[in-house]
This record gives sequence, structure tokens and C-alpha cells, in this order.
Amino acid sequence: MTEPLINDNIKAYLVACLVSGIYVEDEPSTFMEGLVDHINSLTERVYWANGDEDGVILHDKFDVPVLSLIYSKNVLKFQIFETDEYLEAGYNRDAGLMLLNILGYIQQKGLESQPECTRTQTTTIPPSSHETTDDWSL
Repeated sequence: MTEPLINDNIKAYLVACLVSGIYVEDEPSTFMEGLVDHINSLTERVYWANGDEDGVILHDKFDVPVLSLIYSKNVLKFQIFETDEYLEAGYNRDAGLMLLNILGYIQQKGLESQPECTRTQTTTIPPSSHETTDDWSL
């Protein structure tokens, strides 16, 4: 029996990328303009891209916008455009394929990346200077 190409761990990684964005360090104008060129140069693509460092929109083969991309503070954020319930399955598949090609572009450039939600940030909360009381509701 063959294993699926995309297992549950890969699906979780892709969902994390779509929901929280991808942390990747690069110069915004070259990154985003290079991404547009990369998407449009794919030989067997069913979609195309237009935009610049301010944002990119990815369209399907029928010129329907599927994904909006914004690159700010080293995080590539995704916004999926709304669609009707009859086209949702194909629409989501297209968004997934677009995401895979975006990850391929990042890898091709040799940039390290990770879903924004997997980055750790620590915050230290100093102890309170107030005396504690027996009545915790105060």
C-alpha cells in the first residue's frame, strides 16, 4: 500500500502557514517581485500572479482572485478570497497548490522559513509589588 503524498503532518504545516503566515527574511521588493516572476514562469500552472512589494494577488485560470499576499515585517501573510459553496473544493485546492509553489520559491532562493505561529517569543512578567491578601477577588 502506498502512503499519501501529503500526510497529516504536512497538512498541519501548510495550514499553519496559511493561518499565521510564513516568517522569512528578505528584502521586500526583490522577494515579492521575484515571487510574481516565479509564479508566472511555471510551465504547467493553472494560475498567475500580479503585484509588487505592496502586495500580490494570485488568480486562477479563469482570472478569479484566490489568494492575496502581503509581506510585512518579515512575515508573508495570506488572505483567501471568498467564494461560493459550489466552487469551494476546487478553490481550496488551488490555494493549496499556490502555497506549495510559494514554499518552493522560498526554498529555491535558499531562504530559511517557518510558519509564524511556530516561532517562540518569551515574555517575562515581573512579580507584583503589591502585598497579597487573603481575598483574591480584590
